[in-house]
Amino acid sequence: MMTPSEPKSEARKRRLPLALIGLAAGVVVAGLAWIIWQYQTRNYAKEVAGPVEKSSADAAKKCSGGDTGRGTDSNVPRYYAIYEVPGDREKAAELVRVAAKQAGYTLKDGPEPVSPEDNKFYSDRTSKLSPYSRLQDGNVDLSVDVYGSKTYNGEGGYCGVTKSNNPPTDKTTIRFTIGLPEFKR
Repeated sequence: MMTPSEPKSEARKRRLPLALIGLAAGVVVAGLAWIIWQYQTRNYAKEVAGPVEKSSADAAKKCSGGDTGRGTDSNVPRYYAIYEVPGDREKAAELVRVAAKQAGYTLKDGPEPVSPEDNKFYSDRTSKLSPYSRLQDGNVDLSVDVYGSKTYNGEGGYCGVTKSNNPPTDKTTIRFTIGLPEFKR
């Protein structure tokens, strides 16, 4: 506030440092908000999935989703993606095995499906350790579903598959999932 005997230029000189302090405080608050947002939205499982996705060059990614593991309902980072690959289920299974191997995984056959047209399951829960020190020690869990009777359904933004009575024979839907150990407490 300007006193009656103080010239206007002196009052302006006092306001300039206050404005700079306010600007600096705003930059600091914005920076902290950005750091917190990055921390909350970084999904370690998605990062681990990167090499598998890059190895799946012949596949067409339809959608993906996951969980950062930082919510109140989950402390386990997860990521999944649904792809369509050319060919029947056997060709798709071979493509999945090759892509996983190129990324350092060895897929093992899961339980046999009840009927031949049903889904096949593959997994690797031991080839790689989680590289993140903020997570508990443990392995990366890669699982793959090669669908025989289900196809991708992206209606309404839904990232999932639905049962199909007449699935196409020239392409196969697959879903791979990466799970990591839970965050340390």
